[in-house]
Formats: sequence, C-alpha cells, structure tokens
Amino acid sequence: MSERPTRRDALTRALAGMGLLGLAACSGVRGMGIETGGGRSRRTSGPPQPPPEPFDPREEIPVRLAAVEGREELVVLEAGERPRTFLRAGDLVVCSDGRAEREISLAPRSAVAGLHLEGRIYPGRLVVSARPAGGLRVVNFADLEHYVEGVVAAELVLWSAHFCELQAQAVAVRTYALATLSARRAERARASLWDSVEDQAYRGRFQPGTSATSKTVARRLRDAVESTRALVLTRGGRLEDARFHAACGGHTAALIEVFEGARAGPPGTVCPPCDERAQRERAAGSPDPTRPLGWKHTFAATDLAAGAHALAIGTRILSLEPRRVDGGGRWLTARVVGEQGEREVFLDELRAALDPSTFKSSRVLSTWPRPGLPISSGLEVRGLGRGHGVGLCQEGCHDLAREGWPMREILGLYYRGARVERLVV
Repeated sequence: MSERPTRRDALTRALAGMGLLGLAACSGVRGMGIETGGGRSRRTSGPPQPPPEPFDPREEIPVRLAAVEGREELVVLEAGERPRTFLRAGDLVVCSDGRAEREISLAPRSAVAGLHLEGRIYPGRLVVSARPAGGLRVVNFADLEHYVEGVVAAELVLWSAHFCELQAQAVAVRTYALATLSARRAERARASLWDSVEDQAYRGRFQPGTSATSKTVARRLRDAVESTRALVLTRGGRLEDARFHAACGGHTAALIEVFEGARAGPPGTVCPPCDERAQRERAAGSPDPTRPLGWKHTFAATDLAAGAHALAIGTRILSLEPRRVDGGGRWLTARVVGEQGEREVFLDELRAALDPSTFKSSRVLSTWPRPGLPISSGLEVRGLGRGHGVGLCQEGCHDLAREGWPMREILGLYYRGARVERLVV
C-alpha cells in the first residue's frame, strides 16, 4: 500500500483536531465547488477603519495594465476592424478614429473576440485615459469570472496544475480582488487593481494553442473556475484578506505580522509538503537541483550602496541583523546600520531596497558576515521559499492537490479560521 493515504489521513486527523476542516461544511455552499501574487506588503498607519462597503461582484473588475502605463502611443486591435492608434495630446487622448477626449472607452463587438493589446487579448472594455504623470493609462474592465480565470492562468503553470489546485487558487483570487477593491473604494471612488505583483498577475484571456493538450488545459481551467463561481473566503462576516505566495519554505507567515495595519487574517501554519522538502534539503546540505526551496545570493558592494540609499542611511550598509522573528523562523523586521544612521525596517522594505528577485523571501537561514557583524564588502544571504509567505503557498497547494486533498481542505490549511461561502448576487 502507498504511504500517501496513510500520511494524508494522519494530516487530516491533525487538521480536524485544530479545527481546520470547518470549511468543508459551510452554510450556503453546494457541490464542488489561490511575489508571486496576492499583493505586495503595504504599510499603513492610523486607527482601524470601519468595514468598507463590499465591492459589488456584478460590477466589472477594473485592472490597470502596468506594462503600458505611461506609454505615449498605443495600438489596439479587434478582429475584423482597423487598428486604432491612441496618442497623448495635452490633457486629451486622441484616437485614429477621430475622437479626442480625456478618456476613450472601447468595447469589443464580440465577447469571445476581445480586444488585442501588446500581444494579449483582454475580455471586456479597455479605457484609455491621459495619465496625470504623463503618457497614457489603460484600464481593462472585465467580468469577475473572466478576471479570475485570467489570473489563475497567469499565476499557475497550467500544464501541470491539478484540478483542486486550480479551484483553490480561483477562490483566493476572487476573494483578494473583491476585498482589495472594497478597501480601496473606501479611500477613493475610482479604485482599481494592478495586473502585476502589486496585486495579482493578470495577462488577459488565456490563449491556448491548437493542440489537443492545449485545449484540454483550457477546458480544465474553465471548469475549475466555473465550479467555484461566486465562492469566496470570509472571516468574521467580512471578506478574507486572501493573499498568496509562491513557496513558504515550510511554514507560512501570519498576515498581521507581515502586513502592518492588516485586520485579522490567516495565521502562520506548517505547510507539510514544503516542510518535508526543506528537511530533505537540510539533510542533503544543498537545495534540490530540480525543484529548489533554498536559495543563496551575494549582494555586491554596489548593491549594498543602492540599498543604503533607498533606506536613507547613507552610502553603505555596515551591518544587518534581525530584530523580530516569527515562530517559523521568518525575519519580520531587521536593524540596518549605515554610516549616516540606522533603521529598523520591515523585511519587505529591505527586500525591495536590495532587489526582491534575488532576496527571494524573509525566511533567512543565515548571512555572511553573520548577523550584526561588520560588512566590509559583500553580503551573502541564504534563505528558503519565495514571496511574502502569507496565505496560500502555491507550491504546497500543488503538492497537496496531487495527493488528493480537496479544495476546501487546502484552503482550510492556509486560511485557518476562514469560511468558504457563496456570494449572493
């Protein structure tokens, strides 16, 4: 007999003992029916705010397209139509069809065809406007479920993704979008999401190839999203702050410890698949060559100089040490010393200053020179995982789905204490 069912049964019993399986019996849910993504850390201040009015899921989801932000000229294509060129002229947008307005809205003649921009196909409308800081701004207004499908396709490797993995990601994506838009609308009327790691990766409509395999992948994606239609995570009657990340390294982080000012959300928890992988890597003494969790990077003197400048502590980082560490060993804040001062910073700020693509996570295993010792030239950092570590771990989710975990149990692990409920629309 395979060991997998035995381990899964043991984990299931453990989860049930901790109250993590409550999502499987939520009221109002029937049938079978988640940076990488889920939002970068944003630091906020001030007293707690009252719950925002929920963003109506029947509204179109406004998504700002980062890749074309600030462009002076854009070309939009639609099947059977002439290309339309957009230019910035003072405070106006000028279109090759003769219009000159502060913003111009384009709607495709066919919902299936969509609008083509920069090699991508966008469902729904594209609104082109004059950007206050210069150039053009483009916002895609898409149906919620079309948006969810586009994010899932951009966030996961569809060719190897399992059905329950797609479902879990879809619920997290939908929840994050609605919760974030609700919060931002409370601050400003024209709230939107970015299509990048600032929020969730989104490349418009998934474009499968013509092969039978590609068509199967596209159908599985559609079926997974449709099977979770209108399902969201809630906590205490409010939408969950359902962030997610690429790989936790063995233990996820608590929302309120990583995102200052965040309300109650998912606590940190052991991620069984990543924990097992991390233990294997420690036993081997090096990252797995085919699917590594561990990482190492040496920041040169020029990198440290740029980091010191970004943190406003001078032209050199002289030493670095953790100040607050969570139960999973993740650095939450660090003391950074420069020749013109020192600061205690959140790890996302330090990663941004030194480059988050190489300082891959806050799960720091070691540094050389050791923490607190003088840095004379470069700084070597070794760590585990990728991303901020909050909420659903995409690599852990993939492994759990492969082992046969249902969507609700996966969500129950990563968003402990939350409920899966169906939106009333």
